[in-house]
Amino acid sequence: VARSRRVGGRFLEAMIVAFGAALGIHERVFGENTIRLV
Repeated sequence: VARSRRVGGRFLEAMIVAFGAALGIHERVFGENTIRLV
């Protein structure tokens, strides 16, 4: 159980980092349009 929690936490962390990176890329590419869409 402890292992699954750790793996889940790492997976969640990776998802958040990937999501943040994706947002950063979108902001660089689309600029203000991304903020308007969100």
